[in-house]
Amino acid sequence: MNKQQFFEIKVTCYEGYKACEKPLSFKWGNRQVIIKEIIDQWQGEDHRYFKILGDDNASYIIRHDLNLFEWQIICWETSNNEIISSLHP
Repeated sequence: MNKQQFFEIKVTCYEGYKACEKPLSFKWGNRQVIIKEIIDQWQGEDHRYFKILGDDNASYIIRHDLNLFEWQIICWETSNNEIISSLHP
């Protein structure tokens, strides 16, 4: 069985009527990315997913683990259309 590797990130969120309602930015290592746009969002069984556009013009899919309260990057596409995924079939 393959264990999937994800990249953990620290996320700053807008918190309206509920916690972690909308991500505003994230820190990944030494890199700070401001979220320019939330392109899409959806709910999984244990995670909330967001497809976002960063201020670096890369698009990312990030997820929030609702049980562990952790954020991870699932995959991203660089501004020159290179897709990088942390998912391995």
